[in-house]
Amino acid sequence: VILPQIDIVPFTGKFSLFGKLFMNYDVYVLAGPGFVNLVKKGTIDNSYCDTPANGQPTCRHDNATPLTGMKLAGNVGVGMHAFANNYFAINLELHDLIFKNNAAGRDVTGSAEVNSADLQWTNNWMVGLNFMFFLPAQVKVSH
Repeated sequence: VILPQIDIVPFTGKFSLFGKLFMNYDVYVLAGPGFVNLVKKGTIDNSYCDTPANGQPTCRHDNATPLTGMKLAGNVGVGMHAFANNYFAINLELHDLIFKNNAAGRDVTGSAEVNSADLQWTNNWMVGLNFMFFLPAQVKVSH
């Protein structure tokens, strides 16, 4: 997954924990394109299928062929930075990756083959917890 994004920070502030530990924070919304590389994982287990006289299992998933490769996705979400000091912050983010997928590889349209018409829009949620370090710690800000 590759997620370039633009953050918009509508508000910032300061909070304290137990009146002793003070931290600055900002809350932001994010958006941007996403790139997701889909791969097929594992093999199909036909051990529970019925085997007719000709020896070939007759399971519906025998022809499951998930569409793989790099997919373009939409990326939207929210996040929060908590700045402990000038060089360390904790970041919590919630992303929604929106793209067309057919993870099971099933023929949804009944066309007897799996193709791009079988794709459906999916929402894929990700939560991230990051620890950020800023170098140099004292950045000069122009006024």
